[in-house]
Amino acid sequence: MGRVRRTAALLSAVLLPLPAAAGGSDLPEIHSRGSLRVLVVGDEDDPPISRDGSPGAIDRSLAEDFARRQGLTLETVWVERRHDILEELLAGRGDVAATGLAITPDRAARVAFTDPVAVVDELLIGRKGMRQPPRAAADLAKRTVTIPSGSAFEASLVKLEVPGLRVEQVLGPVQQADLIGQVSRGERELAVVDSNVWEA
Repeated sequence: MGRVRRTAALLSAVLLPLPAAAGGSDLPEIHSRGSLRVLVVGDEDDPPISRDGSPGAIDRSLAEDFARRQGLTLETVWVERRHDILEELLAGRGDVAATGLAITPDRAARVAFTDPVAVVDELLIGRKGMRQPPRAAADLAKRTVTIPSGSAFEASLVKLEVPGLRVEQVLGPVQQADLIGQVSRGERELAVVDSNVWEA
């Protein structure tokens, strides 16, 4: 598989609901409870394998470090689909969300982000040796590009203004790593993933 198009995006690992960030702090309530409820993407019965250096492992490490420095125990709250994590946070199921999300104006209007923890590129990937690999945006006409549902990738693809470009959104629990495997096996033509996921 090869890289075709790159666009920088800022990722933040921990998000806070805006009411707490704007008007005060939930920290006293969290301290009185003694635990920090951290929303993470995955399935409790079949948790994802967290390899050292993977984006998910880094996100969880940051949350664990914060909880330890605050004298709190970490309580993991599993969210199966990544695109549901903001809704779960705003519904109060967790105190923070530990997952790398691109900072977009829409998301920033709803939650407070930490300082960026990574700057990544969005990579368009295709199977190595594929016929007529796209070399420019215009080459995506009448091609199908798969992205995770609810990702910021859709806005990037729309900005390309390529007539006939088909964007296929897949629902969770399919993650970017799953899309990489599906493209490599020829099950999907093209996909967009973050560079840190690709490198991991």
